[in-house]
Amino acid sequence: MKKIFKYILPICVCIFLSSCGHKIKRCSGVVTYILNDTMKMKVGNKDAIFFIKGVDYDGGVVVVNDSAEITYVGSNLNGRAVLIRLIPPKSHIIDIKKDTTKELMTSPASPERIKKFKKFIKDGK
Repeated sequence: MKKIFKYILPICVCIFLSSCGHKIKRCSGVVTYILNDTMKMKVGNKDAIFFIKGVDYDGGVVVVNDSAEITYVGSNLNGRAVLIRLIPPKSHIIDIKKDTTKELMTSPASPERIKKFKKFIKDGK
């Protein structure tokens, strides 16, 4: 009987203590409000409030209207943030084309300007 308690009791205690730990959760949404140590997000059609004091940022600091993914500990959509990851916006591609309709006009450098430039280089060394 003592052998059973010797082996089973520690196992039961370990299972009991590990089941009481805080679960880490993750959600993503749009930041709607930030003030000192509080951040409010819009997750789907719900609002979530997180305490962000001492939080780690991945990908940069978030500001209002940024998309972010938050890893937090706490109740459903409320709690203490552990990690905030910025979700960068999609990039805008600008197609730059060479304007061949106009002639590029440049003037050669004057001897005086060349001397000033060479003196500048020499003084820099």
